[in-house]
Amino acid sequence: MPTVPEPTALDTRRRDPGNPHAQALLADMREDEIGLAIDVVLRIPDSGIGRVVAENGGSTTRAHRMLARKAHMAARLDPHASGCDGRRFTVNRP
Repeated sequence: MPTVPEPTALDTRRRDPGNPHAQALLADMREDEIGLAIDVVLRIPDSGIGRVVAENGGSTTRAHRMLARKAHMAARLDPHASGCDGRRFTVNRP
C-alpha cells in the first residue's frame, strides 16, 4: 500500500471553511501554481521575514513559526531541503 503524505498547513488552510481568506487565495490553485508560489517564498531571506514580523509588532516566536512554515513549504518541493538559511534571531521591536 502506498504511503499517503500527511497534509501540510498549506493544504489544511486551502480547505478550511473557517479561514475564508485562505480558501479564496489558495483553494483553486493547481499543484504547479503552488510550487511556483513556494519558490517565491523560498527566495525571501529569513532575516527579511524576521524584520517584517518585527515591524508589524510580532514576536520572535511568531517569526520562528513563519520560518518553520517556510521550511515545510521547502520540504513539499524537496523532502531533503531545509528551506531556511539556518540563522536564528530575536525580534527587536522599536
